[in-house]
Amino acid sequence: MTPIHPAVYLEKVHIPSSVGMLDGLFYQTAQPSQKPFSLLLMHGLTSGKYSLDGLANYLSAHGYPCLTFDFVGHKLGGTGGELYHPEQIVENACEALLWLHATRAKRVVTVGHSMGGYGAIMAAAKHPDRVAGVATLCTGTHPIRGFLTPVGQAMLRQRADYINGVSIIQFLEQFDSLTLPQLPSLPILCIAGTQDIVVSADQVKELAALLGPTHQIATLETSHLEAPDRSRATLLSWLRAIESA
Repeated sequence: MTPIHPAVYLEKVHIPSSVGMLDGLFYQTAQPSQKPFSLLLMHGLTSGKYSLDGLANYLSAHGYPCLTFDFVGHKLGGTGGELYHPEQIVENACEALLWLHATRAKRVVTVGHSMGGYGAIMAAAKHPDRVAGVATLCTGTHPIRGFLTPVGQAMLRQRADYINGVSIIQFLEQFDSLTLPQLPSLPILCIAGTQDIVVSADQVKELAALLGPTHQIATLETSHLEAPDRSRATLLSWLRAIESA
């Protein structure tokens, strides 16, 4: 028989930020969670928290409460404001992490898709005492590489007006100035997609090696945009392994 998962309840939340408020959703079931941590899920560039809804619903139904939010400057989200440099992504990620830790969770696992993976990494590095693990989905070194191809250029043209502030290409160029930290004491999962034309598996592996010796790499049959939904079972298994360690 197909298992029946408990209903998931969504609470609209507003997270204090330097930009005013980050627009967020907190996912949980009616029964109080018995898990030792909650999850902070972060979306990719030109997207919004809606892209993580399936993942958040799935993981919260399995007992792991989830917070999603919209990064500043993303027109598909509800936060508003303007995006000019990657440090704003790091700042938003830290603001969301500290809010979740202060209001809902003793510890947090940070999870980020594509650009959100940088937020997950940097927030964990800045607040390691609050973090139980880090997972990235289709996040790699030198993210601009995938957009220099003809297909990547077409994607940029298609989504050029999805950001308020700097142009997408200028924003991506700035990521190379970010110094990625090592996270030697944290469980790390880096997921790559075999059908990802934006971030190659080699870029994901390069990123994982930079983060430290505790990393795991999972390669899934997924495209870049489908990664959050295609990663659900893999993330759940990894979370249960962290919990039982």
